[in-house]
Amino acid sequence: MQMEPAMTLSPPPENEPLYKPPGSVVAAQVVAFFQVAFLFGIGSVVATLGSIGGWSLRLLALFTELEAAEAQRAAELVHVGGWTMVGISFLLGVLTWGLGQGKRWAQAAMVAAQALLALAAAAGTAQVGDAPLGFVAVCLLGLPALCAVVSLLSRSANQWFRQGGWGPWYDRYYARAGRRR
Repeated sequence: MQMEPAMTLSPPPENEPLYKPPGSVVAAQVVAFFQVAFLFGIGSVVATLGSIGGWSLRLLALFTELEAAEAQRAAELVHVGGWTMVGISFLLGVLTWGLGQGKRWAQAAMVAAQALLALAAAAGTAQVGDAPLGFVAVCLLGLPALCAVVSLLSRSANQWFRQGGWGPWYDRYYARAGRRR
């Protein structure tokens, strides 16, 4: 009579290849998608308001004797800030695609970008100093960024990036179909 080996809680010596992104990578992608939507939407509105503010100040200066150099500079800063948010949203979109493909560079860059977003939320909260607004900034930027970092540094996520994403799936497909790559 043959006995079955005792069940152990330790992982097998060689991990089975992953044929789809693990839940931790998908969670980081979902967080990044919401950040992309949030930054793109808010950035577009802020850039538009900065443009409207600049145009209205120029129009006001044309018809009156108003010297509004400081207000003009503020409108330009708002405009540039909005377009910066839109640019960051495109960067996060590319990194989100790279996460799904199992690109190691996307993992490293996304961890760095999320850490910077969390620091920006903390710095913005400290700068504003208003408790309710600070709570909103931390909830919308800081906590999701930290969740994405923790997800991307998990064991299953590291396995996904170490194997190069979908590579094992393609290898299995071509081996079963008897095709060459």
